[in-house]
Amino acid sequence: MAEKKTTESVTENKTVTQTSFIINQRIQKERAQLARSKPTYIHDIIIQNDNQKQWDILISPPRPPYNGGIFRLRLTFPSDYPFKPPHLRFVTPIYHPNIDEKGQMCLAILQYDNWKPGTNIES
Repeated sequence: MAEKKTTESVTENKTVTQTSFIINQRIQKERAQLARSKPTYIHDIIIQNDNQKQWDILISPPRPPYNGGIFRLRLTFPSDYPFKPPHLRFVTPIYHPNIDEKGQMCLAILQYDNWKPGTNIES
């Protein structure tokens, strides 16, 4: 019985490791794609402590009323990305009708019911 539990544990760990690897590959691919397309409003994407699942993004909107401002957003990928949407929030305080007082964005595409695994960050 103990041998069966050990085998199941090893198989489980291997599956978790493979899944993490696939998720990290997808995240790296999306970051590279974003770097290639280089939207003008994105100043920088910061990944601290080699945590690929959390990005700080510095943006500067080109049009009023936010032009001239630089805003920090935090994008956090769940452990089951891309099957669940990333979490995006403004770290820099901002007054906007689609952003609540905690900086969380009210975008339909980021809602679990509307998110599709084929959707990418640039969308």
